[in-house]
Amino acid sequence: MASLILGIIGGLVLSVVFGIVALVQIRRRPYRGRGLAIGGLAASASWVLLFVLFVAAIVMDDADRDADGQVTNGATVSTEQLRPGDCVNDLNENDYMVSDLPAVSCAEPHEGEVYAVVPLPEGDWPGKREVARQAEQSCYVLLTRYATAVDPNLLDVFYLAPMERGWMRGDRDIVCIAIDPSGKRTGSIGG
Repeated sequence: MASLILGIIGGLVLSVVFGIVALVQIRRRPYRGRGLAIGGLAASASWVLLFVLFVAAIVMDDADRDADGQVTNGATVSTEQLRPGDCVNDLNENDYMVSDLPAVSCAEPHEGEVYAVVPLPEGDWPGKREVARQAEQSCYVLLTRYATAVDPNLLDVFYLAPMERGWMRGDRDIVCIAIDPSGKRTGSIGG
């Protein structure tokens, strides 16, 4: 019974120990509970499998990068892993719940380029309007500093900002993305 309960709640080490001890005891003496012991071991194995899948998803969810950190081979990248110089596709200004974007090499056609990641100060949720105000203010100023290969006045600013739910989980970053209103572009705006 202890093996099953610990297996269900994630007490892996104790669950496995109790499960093995129970199976050995059941084999020596005619006790009941073999199914509970096996259930505890199976639940523990499920937790291990979930952990392995979680780690694999994190490792495989990042684009290939060169020594300078630039994307060389596209992949879907979490918005929390985006960095200045990353070029992305599938931007949608009406999608407020973006959690990942396809990142590509800037040498390939792309819709936008990340040019800044601005951390907001810790504290209580400032409200959607205040986050938007800070995002617009920061992103517009930083675009003129980053865009050296193209006139920044020819670009539009797109940003990803935390929503209240994300703020409560610790998301404090604004991701500033430059887009060319004439369509996809090839090459970095940063030179």
